[in-house]
Amino acid sequence: MPKPNARGALAALVPLIYQISRSICFRSRASEDEREDFESFLFATFLGNECRVLEQYRGEGSFAGYLRVAICRLLLDYRVRRWGKWRPSATALRLGEVAVELERLIERDGYSRGEAVRHLRSNRGVDRSELELLDLAGQLPNRPGRRFEGEEALEGLPARCGAGERTDRCVAEQEAARVRCALARALRELPPEERRLLVQRFDGASTVAEIARRSGASQRRLYRTLERILGDLRRRLETLGIDREAAQSVLGHL
Repeated sequence: MPKPNARGALAALVPLIYQISRSICFRSRASEDEREDFESFLFATFLGNECRVLEQYRGEGSFAGYLRVAICRLLLDYRVRRWGKWRPSATALRLGEVAVELERLIERDGYSRGEAVRHLRSNRGVDRSELELLDLAGQLPNRPGRRFEGEEALEGLPARCGAGERTDRCVAEQEAARVRCALARALRELPPEERRLLVQRFDGASTVAEIARRSGASQRRLYRTLERILGDLRRRLETLGIDREAAQSVLGHL
């Protein structure tokens, strides 16, 4: 059992621990159920080792910073126990360190490809262009994700859609159709050679490296050209009444 003074110290830190834990879980894309389960694991760990985590603080840096590092490590331990240790695919290892980081963000941490790319560029100092990183992400294998359902998710299955849900779905379908029409119009306004490049890259599922080899063009120049074309498309969609977020969502699926 923890010493009485250790329990008292832990009790005084409960609000700070909850604040840090929730921040870390939010950044790690933990669901509400996973966050609650992790917090139980977190406090059980603190109490189970007689609060040695608190006693190991040596005064180097802020105590809140020390707690953040300790809780991050405990979240990794918790996920390893629950899911097993995550390992990169052979393809990611072959493609290099940046590919491994991309795969970790997408497959382990639940980021979309676009979010993972932006995270690497903004927070990890990766200086490759967004299009290069999306191209790299497209070469990674699709691995089955981990999914956990609580008991409440099984109640009443199969469920029938209510009137409100049918209305929301209808509105969403109409909006998707409007976006598709705007995209088709924007594509028609592009010069033929730019449309051909987009078809090769996205409809033909060719990598930029493959297109460069076939055409004899510079791979880096093709990346810059594609980035410019996608930027033009984004602006055209916005002039056609598609808001920035919807335009980004459409182009992110190309």
